[in-house]
Amino acid sequence: KTIQRITAENHVVIVNQRDNSRATGDHAVYIVEPDREFVQLFGNPTWSDGQRIGTADVFVLDRKKNIFRAETNAVFKLPRAQIGQPSLLSATATVSTNASAEKPVVISADVVAFKLPETNGPVQEIIAENNVVISSESDQSRATGDKAVYTEATGELELSGNPIWKIAQNEIRADVLAIGRTNQFFSAKTNVYLKLPAKFFEKNLKMDATTNASATTNRLVEIFCNDLLYATNVARLTGNVRANLLDENDSLTTLLCDFANITFGPSNQVEKVLAQKNVVLQEIPAATLQTN
Repeated sequence: KTIQRITAENHVVIVNQRDNSRATGDHAVYIVEPDREFVQLFGNPTWSDGQRIGTADVFVLDRKKNIFRAETNAVFKLPRAQIGQPSLLSATATVSTNASAEKPVVISADVVAFKLPETNGPVQEIIAENNVVISSESDQSRATGDKAVYTEATGELELSGNPIWKIAQNEIRADVLAIGRTNQFFSAKTNVYLKLPAKFFEKNLKMDATTNASATTNRLVEIFCNDLLYATNVARLTGNVRANLLDENDSLTTLLCDFANITFGPSNQVEKVLAQKNVVLQEIPAATLQTN
């Protein structure tokens, strides 16, 4: 006869030699069935592999599929270097300089699953589902969505299911958001909405010292397009591009085009906006907006 079930109580410790991870809890059940073999850990369980640490109501290790799942109220802290942050937003955001760059990124969700390596090595994939929140204290960023997938081989994090990524006043939304681990790549696919402070477009809006400072600070530029790709300080917008600016007099300026490039300089300013194909620039006075 083979072992079908083992139960452990009080101060339970489980060590996985494949990735050197360690899980602890108050109660563990090891179950062997014809088509699966798994361990369930209950009672304030914690998990750590040295770089990452997590908690949940229940941990489940599927030994045959090599998947570790954290179920219900899952919260994990990951190294900031592992999960990138969109430079498109952080480059123009004013954040606290007191926060340490070593602060971890926190991921919470209803379920977080780790695809473990076949042998020794890093986690191959992390999948978070339902009520996903990714936050970073270092730059005050916060991302939400229904599903997040991090792939170790590519270093890419993809967020889907009404994803929103915010840093300070800056915000981007789309059907799918993806970011590279090194922050040099960021993309937004389908129904893109981007919001940035107008003050970072000063060179393009021809603002000068006579411009009302508070009005400039509080104004925002809203951009809509089909797709967006950001790499090497250039954001490429494609398909039905529309940019709106409501100025200090409540007059609306709208730029329409098929394609646009936004180039960011080292001083956090937008250095250049290049609109291409079917370009239309509209200025609507405030009085017209109010009467309509």
